[in-house]
Amino acid sequence: MGRQIETLAERASDLDVAGRWSRDSVLADALRGCDVAIDFTRAEATQALVDGILESECALVTGTTGRDSQQVAAIENLANTRSVFVASNMSVAVNLLQAMVARAAAALPGFDIEVSESHHSGKVDAPSGTALTLGHAAASARGIEDWQPELRGAGQRTTGEIGFSVQRGGNVIGEHTVSFFGERERLVLSHRAEDRQLFAAGALDAARWLVDQPAGLYGMQDLVASLA
Repeated sequence: MGRQIETLAERASDLDVAGRWSRDSVLADALRGCDVAIDFTRAEATQALVDGILESECALVTGTTGRDSQQVAAIENLANTRSVFVASNMSVAVNLLQAMVARAAAALPGFDIEVSESHHSGKVDAPSGTALTLGHAAASARGIEDWQPELRGAGQRTTGEIGFSVQRGGNVIGEHTVSFFGERERLVLSHRAEDRQLFAAGALDAARWLVDQPAGLYGMQDLVASLA
């Protein structure tokens, strides 16, 4: 993703790549002179990233997933003094899928919900951040508080459960499906990413928008609303 973002940014007339951060570089050097940092790293890099940004003046766009509660809290605390954009998926269409899932979950209270996702063999976290976002959308729409995801295992499903299944293999960019099972019918909502550049383009659109926002925590829904 970093290479994809850099390639598109270098082609854009309104953007400059001011720095790069990797395992072999110094974060402070990469952030020097940046307006917005775009993060697609690993969850374990969160604290170093937050500390570095607090020493700079830049905003943050992050698409990194798989963070634990402490790492999520660090990002949320950063939003008290910086503009921060967090999205598990930078696709506008996936954001629309999230809204559709919430609407279906509320409108079909007696239907069982299953979320399935497939990604390339190198993806670390499971379920994916996007799958969890879709699950949270369904749970929230049904008024389920303190919802926690559970991967589908053996045994009979329980009432109100939102099940997950995960596939990892090959170089699948990303596929997400939410199925609503009724007694006599099934509704299936699905999204398939065809080109990884769509996420890079979404991250750059987020950066363009975020640079003019005050300190706070933002997401894809905020960006989409501003384009409406």
